Amino acid sequence: MTRKQASKRLHLFEHGMIVQPQFGDGMTAFRWDSAKLYQDITQLIVNGIPTPTKYVYSISAPSFGGMEITEFYERPETWGPLLQEAILRAQGQAVLDSVRADGTVDFGSFTVSRTGVVIRGKKPLPWSEVHGVQVKGGAVHVMKYGTSSPWFTVPASGVTNLHLFLAIAENLYRK
Repeated sequence: MTRKQASKRLHLFEHGMIVQPQFGDGMTAFRWDSAKLYQDITQLIVNGIPTPTKYVYSISAPSFGGMEITEFYERPETWGPLLQEAILRAQGQAVLDSVRADGTVDFGSFTVSRTGVVIRGKKPLPWSEVHGVQVKGGAVHVMKYGTSSPWFTVPASGVTNLHLFLAIAENLYRK
């Protein structure tokens, strides 16, 4: 790696971040209050031996463009959750207020409203019938009362602002 490549950094701030792209020059800024973040964390097992974990965070925001942030930047297991938490802090209350005021919020693979969860091609699932939401095996599972298998399962990598969705869902289905 060249000295120039080795000097590239992520700069996290209270209201946003600045990223020096892995390839090319310049910097890109993102505000937490408008960012859309997808995470894809994978680890393969080859002949019973785990391979290095791959981290790909895709971030975008209106007027700021988008980019992928990978394990190229040191310690993704530390900065990845910080990105999710910052977005949750910046957008959480506004999204919850919007949903409670009959708004609909798009989380990529599905939408959420005050009445329930909607996935394309399925009848909406009211919050009163949601037994739980869990993330395991790289997927988000929404459980329905009275069933042993998930009502729906989507790859975690297909959920916009995953931690924000989990917080909103927990707030609504436990009421």
